[in-house]
Amino acid sequence: MAEAGAGAPTRSIGRAAQEALTATLLSAKDARGLTFTAIGQAVENAIALEIVADLAHRTLQLDPRAAPLPQPLIEKHFHRKHGEGAYYGQP
Repeated sequence: MAEAGAGAPTRSIGRAAQEALTATLLSAKDARGLTFTAIGQAVENAIALEIVADLAHRTLQLDPRAAPLPQPLIEKHFHRKHGEGAYYGQP
């Protein structure tokens, strides 16, 4: 069995993302329009989602009674970067 390199998980996720997109969402004709950038962004999003899911899983392992964040806190952090009054990440 070949040893996995540092980029192996990313390549695997990218291949899975491309296969999922072409198998479930797009016809073969539509899939030809996918750019490497679009697939790359999908892979980055999938990796970020995997990290967040792993953090949530570990949190529940440490404390099975851990409560979700309160909705006002979630909205505060969302709206500080997105929306009318955004003040984080703006030039």
